[in-house]
Amino acid sequence: NIVPAHLTSQALDYCVGRITPPKDLMILDTKDDMPYDFSLNEKEKNYSATKDFKFENKKFEKLCGNVVDLSLSFTKHMSNKSKFPVYCYNVLLHNTSTIIGNLNYIVIPNNVEEHNSNVNFSFNEGYDLKSVKYECCQLVKPVAKFHGATNLYLTCSPKDLKTRKVFESLGAVLKEIKTFTFINEDKKRDIIEECIWDLKI
Repeated sequence: NIVPAHLTSQALDYCVGRITPPKDLMILDTKDDMPYDFSLNEKEKNYSATKDFKFENKKFEKLCGNVVDLSLSFTKHMSNKSKFPVYCYNVLLHNTSTIIGNLNYIVIPNNVEEHNSNVNFSFNEGYDLKSVKYECCQLVKPVAKFHGATNLYLTCSPKDLKTRKVFESLGAVLKEIKTFTFINEDKKRDIIEECIWDLKI
C-alpha cells in the first residue's frame, strides 16, 4: 500500500483516476486497497501500436485548402502525452513551402471519453488568424471521418475570444471548462483553464 502525503496541487491533479488523493486528517482503511492498473484497457488496445491500426499516410499526405495546406510531417502510434495514434502536420501557406504552424490529429475511438481534445494546433507569430484556424479544422475532418470519429474536440483558453468565435462559427458547442495546475518556469504553481469544444462532423 502507498499512502501519499504532502502533495503539491500538481501531484493531486495527477492522482485523479489513479489513486484517491488524501485529505487533511483523513483516516485510511487499506485492507481492501487494489493497485491501479496502468496498462491499456481493451478499448485502448484496439488503437494502440500492439494491434492492427494503420495510418493512411498516402491518402492524407497533403490536405489542401484556400488559405493553408496541411502537409504530413510524421505519424506516431503512442507518446508520453497520448496513448493513441497521432497524425502530425505542418501548416503551410497555400501553395507554398512556408511553414506557419503545426497541427496534430489524435485518433481516439468514440467510446473513449477520458480525454481533452483530439485536435491540437499552434501557429507562428503573426499567423494566429481566424481564417487559418477555421480552415485547419475543416481540413482535418476527412482524416477524422476515415478513422470513424464523429466529433472533433477542440480546446482554447476562456479568454481567447478570437478562437472561441472560430469554433462557434464552425458550429462547435462548449462541452466543458477544465482547470489544470502546473509548475511554471519560475518553479511556482500556476493554474490554467481550458474550454473544450465539441464539433460534430
